[in-house]
Amino acid sequence: MLEELYDLLKVKIEKEEFICDLCNKGFAKSYQLSYHVKTRHQDAAFECSTCGKKFKTTRQLVAHTRCHATIKKEKELYQCEICKKVLGSKQGLVSHTKRHLKIYDMTCEFCGKGFFCAGSLRLHVNSKHTGKSNFVCNVCSRPCYDKTALKNHMVKHTAEYKNRSKVKCTQCGQEFLDDKYLRIHLKKKHVPDNRFVCDLCGKKLYSKSGLVDHMNVHKGLKPHKCEFCGIGFANSTTLRLHVRRHTGHRPYKCKLCDRAFNQSHSLKVHLRLHTGEKPFSCNVCARSFVSTSVLKSHMKCNHKID
Repeated sequence: MLEELYDLLKVKIEKEEFICDLCNKGFAKSYQLSYHVKTRHQDAAFECSTCGKKFKTTRQLVAHTRCHATIKKEKELYQCEICKKVLGSKQGLVSHTKRHLKIYDMTCEFCGKGFFCAGSLRLHVNSKHTGKSNFVCNVCSRPCYDKTALKNHMVKHTAEYKNRSKVKCTQCGQEFLDDKYLRIHLKKKHVPDNRFVCDLCGKKLYSKSGLVDHMNVHKGLKPHKCEFCGIGFANSTTLRLHVRRHTGHRPYKCKLCDRAFNQSHSLKVHLRLHTGEKPFSCNVCARSFVSTSVLKSHMKCNHKID
């Protein structure tokens, strides 16, 4: 057995006629030795004219240049004439332009808002109208559009958000926790020409969806149904407040006592009991009250004025 191994080794040694002078490694063929020297002991001498990368053999260089030959040509770009945004395809430009022109593929049956795909419409209906959203805040039970909207909403419940610096309206001095709410305030209170007007009663609403909900009142429609008792409401906000009566959820808690409320306005009125603030005055006897509802009750009971 040892003799057989020795004979094989001897044959191998005899076949290795070409020896590398630098590392003494043997090869049976001269081209093998040549390739070994180029790849192991020589610096990269073959440079790609396209990218400048260097290789030790022409074979490696040729294989590399094929990569440049197969790279796709640069795509033709399409620019929107309205906002100058650059799109990568003609179809992308068409879809983008439809947003500017408000040419929607489908609309919400509740508020008339337009959408370009069924998925977006479904998320909108579930979060704004039916209350069947899969992304619901576990603090205030507000349904959100999607996972990102829920994540952004949850930030508003953190102490850091509530304690951060407020932004003030330069026109009336009212303060807000976020620039977003300041913009909404400016649109509602200080840009009346942008409001939506009811053709039947002249009431001004601040959004198209608000006008649709308002028209439900005139038409006697109550499309927003409570899943607990089946009672219908004209708008989703009223439905959300109603549902809290079933669940007992009171997300707005007073920091000065143990009271909690199901809507922010009730908490705001309650806090005036702690601060002593009474901003609503009777024009008959000059008594002051914490809310307009208490003032109206006073006017009716004490001065017989409705």
